Amino acid sequence: MILFTPPRLTPAQEALETMQQLNTSIVTELVQKATTAFELFWKNDRVTPQEIAKELGTNGQLAFNRFTLLLQAITMLDPTAISSEDFTPTINYSIDDTGTINIE
Repeated sequence: MILFTPPRLTPAQEALETMQQLNTSIVTELVQKATTAFELFWKNDRVTPQEIAKELGTNGQLAFNRFTLLLQAITMLDPTAISSEDFTPTINYSIDDTGTINIE
């Protein structure tokens, strides 16, 4: 005995539902990647931020700019997905004219 038959979706509703599911999974994946990148740089037990900054050299500013763009993209896709506090370093830093990150 069938107690409940779900309503049939129109092709447009099916497409919309799939698009919404894709958006959710994309946002989730981007948040996971951003969290991993942030933690690798700022909260790494095996290496300090200064050591990573040294390896980046003059590409530090480019790396930070790309990370900022990633956070902006996540916020555009879902304004509630992340909080700026989750991605704010607790260590002061600066970026010089050559693009090198200096941990203070």
